[in-house]
Amino acid sequence: NDIAGGTIVRDAHGAPTGLLLEQSAWKILVPRIPAPSLPMRRQACADACAHLLSVGITTVGAMEYLDDIEQVLVPARDTGSLTVRLALTALDRERPLPFARANAIRGDDWLRIIGFKSFADGTLGSSTASMLDDYCDATDCADRAGSLMEHARDGTLADWMREVLAANYSPSVHAIGDRALGEVLRAAIAADPHLRTRFEHAQTVHPDSIPQYRGRIISMQPFHKATDAPLARTRLGAHRASRVFQFRSFLGAGARLAFGSDWPISSGNPLEGMRAAITGRALDGKIYGEDQNLSPYEAIAAYTTGAAACLGDSAQLGRLTPGAHGDFIALDRNPLECNWMDEAPRVLLTAVGGVVRYNATDSSETTKPTA
Repeated sequence: NDIAGGTIVRDAHGAPTGLLLEQSAWKILVPRIPAPSLPMRRQACADACAHLLSVGITTVGAMEYLDDIEQVLVPARDTGSLTVRLALTALDRERPLPFARANAIRGDDWLRIIGFKSFADGTLGSSTASMLDDYCDATDCADRAGSLMEHARDGTLADWMREVLAANYSPSVHAIGDRALGEVLRAAIAADPHLRTRFEHAQTVHPDSIPQYRGRIISMQPFHKATDAPLARTRLGAHRASRVFQFRSFLGAGARLAFGSDWPISSGNPLEGMRAAITGRALDGKIYGEDQNLSPYEAIAAYTTGAAACLGDSAQLGRLTPGAHGDFIALDRNPLECNWMDEAPRVLLTAVGGVVRYNATDSSETTKPTA
């Protein structure tokens, strides 16, 4: 049987095709996938840090389960092998929420838990993002407008937000479809007067609701525009094309725009994300939503000061000022003056806390911190 918030796709005769959508995949398939060993997970952490440094990332806002935080990330921090800073949002969603467990994890400049996450819907790619109107290419075997998930489906999202906020954590909610985003907005208006909720992705939004996002944290991933803009036109139709990836509309409404990557779902390179936000150019070479393009300065701000505010540390992250961490990168050209349509700048050097951790001319890639 289908799982609530998910679909087992079936053929014309009712037989399963093997395609599982959203909660059906998470509840039926994922528990049967063998977990990688602890040494494999720790090596993956080291490899991920090296890659992120190579593309100019000094702080990561990551969504992780507490098991992985305790078994992999905390030991990496404690042994000095963690080379990027981590601001972590816990993916654990079973009630009661494990606040005591999260509180027991010591936070410092290298690792801290800042929030908990919920999911309001699925994705455009699988037609499971919850839309106000049907998908243009909907099939009879799928929910024609996508579906709400978890707390949004159960009508308990505002209560969940209040619970997370009362524990002094930031609520973060995945919402891609315009219906899902509207549900998250209504819950946040009811539960979060201090505007701490993070709206994750916010790929499709009804234009009438844009002014209501003033002061709210909109966490978007511009490289999704490069990958999903052509698909969105097929899924949503030309009449809704203006509703997707509304970077400038959010910024103009006074929302707090924070950019990231959603890696490894898409490229983790922030410079490629900036290119998508600045040019509107998708991977098919075409320009989409040019009216939503940002200036280089605005895109850089969303990836630095905007992201720092989203992660709750505007004083030490995302800027070079007295008292800040001293995290910075060097590029091969001036990002405010180069032609982003041709190509994005390349990272030559990445420093975290004033220590060079990546040098493009050094084959070893990372410089180990000194004691």
